Amino acid sequence: MRIARTKQMRQDSIMLIYAELSANHAQQERLAFELIDAAARSGADGIKVQTYTPDTITLNAKTAPFIIQDQPLWKGQNLWDLYQKAYTPWEWQPRLKQHAESLGLRFAASVFDSSSVDFWEAHGLNTYKIASAELIDIPLLTKVASTHKEIILSTGMATLSEIEEAVATIYSANPAATLTLLRCSSAYPAPASSMNLRAIQTLIERFKVPVGLSDHSTDDAMAVCAVGIGATIFEKHIRLENGPSTPDDAFSLTPGQFSAWAAAIRRAEEAMGDGVCKPSPEELATLPFRRSLFTVKAIRAGEPFTRENIRSIRPATGLHPREYEKLLSRRASCDIPEATPLSWDLVE
Repeated sequence: MRIARTKQMRQDSIMLIYAELSANHAQQERLAFELIDAAARSGADGIKVQTYTPDTITLNAKTAPFIIQDQPLWKGQNLWDLYQKAYTPWEWQPRLKQHAESLGLRFAASVFDSSSVDFWEAHGLNTYKIASAELIDIPLLTKVASTHKEIILSTGMATLSEIEEAVATIYSANPAATLTLLRCSSAYPAPASSMNLRAIQTLIERFKVPVGLSDHSTDDAMAVCAVGIGATIFEKHIRLENGPSTPDDAFSLTPGQFSAWAAAIRRAEEAMGDGVCKPSPEELATLPFRRSLFTVKAIRAGEPFTRENIRSIRPATGLHPREYEKLLSRRASCDIPEATPLSWDLVE
């Protein structure tokens, strides 16, 4: 029932919110299913997984290039060992897709090499994600685009020229590609100073495609600001409350936090409105508190209206204040008591 209410709440929303499972299942399939259920209850529209193994993403090497140096969260770890702890077993993933879709959720997968694309082509995936680090992998981009499926391309670390090359590669392989770009700070977690949210507008203007935010921050304000700039798709890591420690838990949200984050996006979307300057339905009750023209002294028939006997005051039941100067050249058509809203029938 709670899931149904959540769906009802977002039926008119154009925002699309993905919950990223990443490593937060701690390689327990039961927890992966629990994460999907929690995401559905917390306002997600879709689930995303990552389809790689340590051997499809790196080498089992212990030499210096394969030791993480500059990322504090995983500093000193070997890449292969990190991915061995973090990957999602492939045999689960079609079951996770089926479960997510049974809850009415979209399902997307990040692919990292040719074998993962082949895997998902055999299992009916409709939405491919390209992670920021793979944006420069031209052969991978070409293969994904050639599937003619929806593509979400994350742009963390990328220069504009690199993004242009990636987008050109995709459209070269599939001129009718359905493409979404994500602004991303590939810092874990991402401080506000690294977010550069104005790049969202740059991407919208340059590529004329939907643009969103892959949000590794720990602050709802980043997503709210992104809505104001034009983002329409969002991605955030989700973890279980009191779940096991994982490589990604430091920049992931609990279900309660994810729910608050998603709700903030929905409120920001609602607040953006349609851009038309007009009273909102809620303001209609306040319109009577505008100003209008009233008598502030009793006026006899034939007496002129003056600055001493009429004023612009609240409420708005008299003539519009724009008529003030015009009335100063006119006279009362009858006796008018003090505190009377002026109307043209009271004017000679």
